[in-house]
Amino acid sequence: MKGKVLLVLPNFFKLNELIKQNLEFCGFEVTDRIYDLEKPFKYAGFLQRAQNFFIKTFLQKKDHKIMLVKANNNREIEDSLSTFPNPYFDYSLFFIVHFFDSTLIKKVRAKAKKTIAYQFDSIKRTPELRKNIPLFDRFYSFDKQDTEAYGVDFATNFYFDHDLRSAYHKTVDFFYIGTYVPERLPVLLKLIKAINEGGFSHEIILFANKKEELLPYLQYGIKSAERLLTYSEQEVMASKARVLIDLKLSVHDGLSFRFFEAMKFRCKVLTTNPAVKEYDFYSDANILVADEKNVSAEAIALLINTPFDSHKQEVFKNYSFSNWIKKILQ
Repeated sequence: MKGKVLLVLPNFFKLNELIKQNLEFCGFEVTDRIYDLEKPFKYAGFLQRAQNFFIKTFLQKKDHKIMLVKANNNREIEDSLSTFPNPYFDYSLFFIVHFFDSTLIKKVRAKAKKTIAYQFDSIKRTPELRKNIPLFDRFYSFDKQDTEAYGVDFATNFYFDHDLRSAYHKTVDFFYIGTYVPERLPVLLKLIKAINEGGFSHEIILFANKKEELLPYLQYGIKSAERLLTYSEQEVMASKARVLIDLKLSVHDGLSFRFFEAMKFRCKVLTTNPAVKEYDFYSDANILVADEKNVSAEAIALLINTPFDSHKQEVFKNYSFSNWIKKILQ
């Protein structure tokens, strides 16, 4: 499968770079348009600044500036597409759709023969995107609950296969990296306790916008990230672990990228997401589903000491980006 792809997505953990590289690895000609999450916002003038102050202060709409940023980013992407004829691309592919408005989506749709979206976040967390679902030829979500609630198609996440190696050197037993979310901390601390009781090593890294929020947890061996690491940087760290820790958010049942990184790097997974048992790659030799009640040093020791279930390796190939994109664009 080859063709011209217009890739539209935010530079979220710089995933955009890896997606583009893997698309090119698959033989596609890729043009990308990036919603820049890091670009400083500049008001159009004094009037717009004053209007935002009035709306925020007197109308209590705290997210008005966020709306201005979104509108500005969308408008810039829209303007940049004016030089392409209709249609020019074989496919347009959106990721993280709630960053994009209907005007831009319609503009992109005119430029491509087929327009497809993939959301690796629960739609219920971003209800503003619901009205735009009908604008796409196909809309995929990583959460099976979304398929029933919103009539979209289901697709899992994937692992990048354009840079596969034959082996990955393991230097740490358990690894976790994530942003600071209070609901995750109770079970994370219990996991750390069980890991320590078993005598295993761990590297636990959290990022918080307010560093002081992490101070109470540093005593447990949790490290505070100075900045948001790129996905490539996170991959390098994950590749060195024997077991990746995955902590589910209560708002969705979709499988995080951790499971697919584990396939790529031949890691095991310690997770709080029981939905993983429904998938064909699940093996209790490779994946331990835990919660606050059943975390134990014995269960963790059994996970890490049991030989890796290599019978699933052929199944793993189905979740490579190269196979994933074939299904998405069909």
